[in-house]
Amino acid sequence: MPASFAPFGLRAIAAFGSHGNEVRAYPLPNGANCPDLGKGSPVKLSGGVITSAGTGGGPLLGVANGFAWVDAVTGPQLRNSIPADTSSAGLYDGSDRPTAYVIDNPSALFLIQADASVTAGDLGLNFDVTAAGGDVKAAYGTSQYALDASTRTSAVGTAVKLIGLANIPDNNWSDPFPILVVKLNGPIMQQVSAA
Repeated sequence: MPASFAPFGLRAIAAFGSHGNEVRAYPLPNGANCPDLGKGSPVKLSGGVITSAGTGGGPLLGVANGFAWVDAVTGPQLRNSIPADTSSAGLYDGSDRPTAYVIDNPSALFLIQADASVTAGDLGLNFDVTAAGGDVKAAYGTSQYALDASTRTSAVGTAVKLIGLANIPDNNWSDPFPILVVKLNGPIMQQVSAA
């Protein structure tokens, strides 16, 4: 029973359709604007580079799944997290910037822990996410994002849509911090741009 709050970000579990959860490479800003991100962090695209979703809503690009860059001292890095203000000291995968590998499939499903109780009556509603206790759990390089239960709404301008309760032992709607199944709400890969 999730009686304690131990957020782990968004963890990919499945996808509708036949494409699965493909991971694509996107550039991060080099240096001072590089965000502190971990595996499972929701991300946005701004000015052609990945940014942290921060606390709040969509549209999201997707969910970070790993990071790569060249460290000036230790060489190529492939990690679960990337520290803020990271610069790449060389080319990695053809880029001179740090790279984020992002699950951006609009049909992807994710597990996420709620920061308070959520009921079966909330199925189909939309929620924002919150960075509970910081963006990244340093020991594991994983996100600390959680579903912000206080933001339930029928409006679609939020980060995620509640699809169901995760089918794991001792996980119930009545739990104080349930583990839920969500999908990205209006990810930018589904949006039509004005021509």
